[in-house]
Amino acid sequence: HNVDPGEYYDQQQSSWSPYPLFRLASPIFFKSITIEPGYYALTPREYKDNWYILFKEGGKIKYIIPVYEREIVPMTFYDDHIPKPKLTISQSLHIKAMDTIGKIFPSAKRKPAPQAYLEATDLERNYLSLVIYFGNYRYYTIFRTIQL
Repeated sequence: HNVDPGEYYDQQQSSWSPYPLFRLASPIFFKSITIEPGYYALTPREYKDNWYILFKEGGKIKYIIPVYEREIVPMTFYDDHIPKPKLTISQSLHIKAMDTIGKIFPSAKRKPAPQAYLEATDLERNYLSLVIYFGNYRYYTIFRTIQL
């Protein structure tokens, strides 16, 4: 059915998908799987003590790729790599008002979406390294840029 069972749980606190969006301009290959060009939401999932990256398009799973390494993200990584948004005066006033309401009524407090970041590195001999930072962990995958 190509439906991610954990998607509802991940998105119930967000207005939009918290997963990093990956734009692929040319096909990449993992063993016998060809990942076609397009826009994909990359979602890490654990299944039977192994980690996988789900390539989802329009909410449906298109490809499942195994993760070869999973590590904890350094404490200051997101602060160093993700720029802070520049807010207008009205936006900053709105955020302060919402934070004040959250302090008065704890049930109205908004939970922040998990932070996400992507790193794609072109390696020697036609390989592509993709590192997905999602929440407290980073996930490593590797692809070929030419088909064997």
